Amino acid sequence: MAREALGVFGLMRLVEGNLNEFVFTSVLSALASLEFVDSGKQVHCVVVKNGVLGFVSVLNALVTMYAKCGSLNVSLMLFEMCSEKNAITWSALITGYSQAGDSHKALKLFCKMHYAGFVPSEFTLVGVLNACSDVAGIEEGKQAHGYLLKSGYETQIYIATALVDMYAKCGFTGDARKGFDFLLEPDLVLWTSIIAGNVQNGKNEEALSLYGRMQMHEILPNELTMASVLKACSNLASLEQGKQIHARTIKLADVVRVRRMMKVKGVRKETGCSWIELKNHVHVFVVGDQIHPQIGEIQEAIWRLRKHMKDEGYRPGHDSASMSLRSEIGS
Repeated sequence: MAREALGVFGLMRLVEGNLNEFVFTSVLSALASLEFVDSGKQVHCVVVKNGVLGFVSVLNALVTMYAKCGSLNVSLMLFEMCSEKNAITWSALITGYSQAGDSHKALKLFCKMHYAGFVPSEFTLVGVLNACSDVAGIEEGKQAHGYLLKSGYETQIYIATALVDMYAKCGFTGDARKGFDFLLEPDLVLWTSIIAGNVQNGKNEEALSLYGRMQMHEILPNELTMASVLKACSNLASLEQGKQIHARTIKLADVVRVRRMMKVKGVRKETGCSWIELKNHVHVFVVGDQIHPQIGEIQEAIWRLRKHMKDEGYRPGHDSASMSLRSEIGS
């Protein structure tokens, strides 16, 4: 994409001569990677020559490009040059510092952005959360979390992952678990984050229990997941447990592979269903059913039952998964 953008940009210069700020903003955005930093510098020179450096959109594109290329000193210089900064200008540099591992500067700049009256986007807040994870900046992390709640961004998977990671790395595994449980369908990255967070904080049994639940959902682990799980086994001084988990993971991989093959070939599994007779009337329920005329009352009853179980000390989904895992690993 970057090479095509450069080609079109070159042709436009030959045909039209002076180009407007929208063209420069587009081409600079396409060049925002280390591989094309030299081309970006050349376009920067053309920006100055054409007198469009004063447009905030062009400055934002330059700040972003240099930040993503790791040239943070140049990015900061351009940021300070900009007399009409907007939220994008601030976000570009904050995200750049965060991605470069300079978390203290990212958080310091975030505070300045807040006091300057700018509202951060969800992308800025993810950068802030990642920075908080690196320096255990729980107060700044909670502030960012508050922004996310007000903005309604918390349900997005990449934001939930950043929140879980931040709370876990700051030692607040309870808050990390709340963030994890908030999402109905966590992906591999989120599972890995919550498992790793528990291992990091010495909650090895909890990490293995979560891994058991992850396997029940037929989600294959990656290298990072397995590293955390095996570390948990090591911390518990259970070599046999680690071997059994590894073997079970291989079996799960075979199951997932077969199901993917069935899907490709159009082989369908019969939908699971159950029924109950009540007052001479048979009620049929299908997996994922939401059309039963009394579904609202049924879900409310289930919610009350789960709350009662929780109040009595039982954790739904936790014990069953733990028992399933232990039955497999023989512990």
